[in-house]
Amino acid sequence: MTPSAALEGFLHLTETDVPLLETVLIGRDDDAPHGFWESLGILRAARMSEFSIPSRSFVAEVVLLRWHQLETLILGAPSPSSLASFSNEATVQAISRCPNLRCCKLWLSDLNAAFPAQSQLPVVELPFLHTLELRNRAYFPTASIPFILECLSAPNLRRLILGGAALEIENTHPLPRFLTVSTCLEELDVDIHSISASSLPESIRSLSDTLQRLVIRRGFSLSQPDFDDDTLDLLVPAAPGRAFCCPALNTLMIEGSRISDPALLRFITARMEMDGGSTLQKVLLHFDRRRTLELDLPLAPFMKAGLQVYIMYYPNDSSKLSPWCGMNNPYLPTSTSIISQSLAVRTLAVRDSESSYHQIESFLI
Repeated sequence: MTPSAALEGFLHLTETDVPLLETVLIGRDDDAPHGFWESLGILRAARMSEFSIPSRSFVAEVVLLRWHQLETLILGAPSPSSLASFSNEATVQAISRCPNLRCCKLWLSDLNAAFPAQSQLPVVELPFLHTLELRNRAYFPTASIPFILECLSAPNLRRLILGGAALEIENTHPLPRFLTVSTCLEELDVDIHSISASSLPESIRSLSDTLQRLVIRRGFSLSQPDFDDDTLDLLVPAAPGRAFCCPALNTLMIEGSRISDPALLRFITARMEMDGGSTLQKVLLHFDRRRTLELDLPLAPFMKAGLQVYIMYYPNDSSKLSPWCGMNNPYLPTSTSIISQSLAVRTLAVRDSESSYHQIESFLI
């Protein structure tokens, strides 16, 4: 039986045949015949609440889904094998039909879209949305992530994930406005290249006081991220009673950072000595430079209090290599210096810096 014939076997089924069906997850649809989704009756199942499809031919207006009762919607797929997928406009139209969404994950790949003027974009209100994940799966910057952010409002959002590169927007990037409206946000996990350099400080200032976990990733690009000392200082309680960003922060992770060691020490010290007690629990940094300041002793008291700190420096400090290792090899790691059960400061060089960072993340979290 051919894949198309196997799919056509579902065409005779109706919503009454699957009264308990709640989830439809379609891994691939390369062999779906033309108009298949428009005539698939099981998509109108009375209890249907989760739908995932990578389709290139999917048209929201004519599909039989009960859009209004969907709680989870996943459009697109991580594979770049077929980039000619949903347009940004079609994506927004599909979301606008789902007022009860709780979780939305979009793999975006509109290669031709431009960022329109704000007045041209209707804002879709999603009052129940708690998780939003937007990823540009093209290998170059597109306007998809800013486009979607400009069109959505999610006041009760708890978790926001942005991945992949975005085009620089001539006017104001929509992320700060989106964050200002998201007053319940607890986690922000972003690829540094999915937002513009100029909007990063404003985005940090726009974060809700409820934010607990901030993750800044480098993504696939090797260019220099823009999270610097001045940006980190926005998270530092400089004086008693003075407002600062993210007072409830418990986890900070930054990949590929050139934040200075003194700035990092200032941040940790100020956070751990906050009036009323500190919320900070974990700090993970992956530096694109050598160590300039020994942090072991000044951080030791905070480690005893329960703080977890993991720092990686790059490139390798060749002075610490044993002569028994042969000639200097920039890809040879040194041993890890464990200061306490929860502190490890390392000088390490690796080819696959991204995968090594995720290993650190899984080690602590």
